[in-house]
Amino acid sequence: MKNWTEEFVGQCLAEVPPGKYRTRTEKELEDHLLSLCRNLEQAGYPPEEARALAAARMGDPAELARRYAREWRRRTLWQRWLAAAELSLFAACVAVVSLLYIANARNFGKPHPAYWGIVALLAAGILLWSLHGFGTKNWTAARLACLVLAVIQLPPIWCWMAFSGTYEFTGVMMVPYWLGLLVHVLCLVWSVGNYKLLTRFQHEDNLIRHAQSA
Repeated sequence: MKNWTEEFVGQCLAEVPPGKYRTRTEKELEDHLLSLCRNLEQAGYPPEEARALAAARMGDPAELARRYAREWRRRTLWQRWLAAAELSLFAACVAVVSLLYIANARNFGKPHPAYWGIVALLAAGILLWSLHGFGTKNWTAARLACLVLAVIQLPPIWCWMAFSGTYEFTGVMMVPYWLGLLVHVLCLVWSVGNYKLLTRFQHEDNLIRHAQSA
């Protein structure tokens, strides 16, 4: 992007995080600005005056920034709602499995406090709270919950890989080792993927807050 257009376009998109929408809009704004400038130069305006007049005809950068920010939020809102719904459903499933694991801990051969189930239940509760508590979304807490859910899949994965045969799952049903392994691997992949997605959401929100406070 040329230097004289960079500042104006940057001001117009100050509240729009990096991504496909920003990249496309930057190109559109630059092309329109350069087109206006060329037309003014062909009409006889000196280059510097043509550039200033072209920027003025584009509109107030602050107002354009608010408009493009609203459009970006409209285009990306569905992604956040979908992510929140998916996370909530998964957290509810984890909570049910954790409660079964804790309630049936004695079925595993010897009494124990079901540490895995307790940690998983706490992580699921934090995830649900971070998405719905106090009417706002806490991406930091949600990321932490996803990270915990990813880490606690490692011991079961190792156990299912180390032994073959049929074993109890949550203390209430018998499943082949490969099915138990598959469930925990999918949970691990899902947790890591959503951790990355929530990191992106948090980064976008931080950029917007920084731009609004500048």
